[in-house]
Amino acid sequence: MTRHLCRTFVFVLLAIAAGFSSPVGAATVTLSDAGYEVTLNDYPIPPAGPYPVSASNQFGSAQAGLPTSDGQVIPFVKTTASRPGPGGGEVYQAAGENYQFAVLTPTSTAVSVQLSGELSASGKGAAYAEVYSLSGQGVLYDTGWVGGETYDYNTSISVEPNTPYAISIAAITSFSGSGSGSATSDPFLQIDPALVTAGEFLEFSAGVDNVPISATPLPPALPMFGAALLALGGFAWRRRREVAT
Repeated sequence: MTRHLCRTFVFVLLAIAAGFSSPVGAATVTLSDAGYEVTLNDYPIPPAGPYPVSASNQFGSAQAGLPTSDGQVIPFVKTTASRPGPGGGEVYQAAGENYQFAVLTPTSTAVSVQLSGELSASGKGAAYAEVYSLSGQGVLYDTGWVGGETYDYNTSISVEPNTPYAISIAAITSFSGSGSGSATSDPFLQIDPALVTAGEFLEFSAGVDNVPISATPLPPALPMFGAALLALGGFAWRRRREVAT
């Protein structure tokens, strides 16, 4: 499994060279596109690159990036796998995502950014998140591989203004013979509202929607369905009360 963890860590660092620029006064920051990749039993599933990707096989599924209805992508990776019977070779499902961010500001002072998120892993699953510098600062935060639990993190990291940084997230589910598991990684970044100065904001790789999964809007039909269930429940309750009377 260690071999696969290393391999996952390598492929999750993928980033596409093409970028875009955002002016901040006289400064210009270029951020690379996000990179996504999933692997099912040692077979990378295209497309890998600036588009979210999901795939499944007889054992489970792997997903890198969560598309939204407005064409954006929420940073998120997930894997699941299950094989109830004995025997058989190795099952290996992996998903990785890499994207960049920068704090755009007219000042030259380091900025405190709040990093939070959730790693969730059960059974034979494991999840991971890391924030690192592209200009010599090294790793700013590293969760390590988390397995068999739900791990919430919330920490402050200091970043240089108008400077690209990268986030890598990964999830794997791997075992030999029979087994099952799942894993997810879901990060979120924000500048402390109390520390925001005029003209200061977070910029992300093109198409990346920096929101936690819990804040994702429900499909329009779901609230309607819920309202219908409530109405039916209320109707049934009134009928029972009338019969009892």
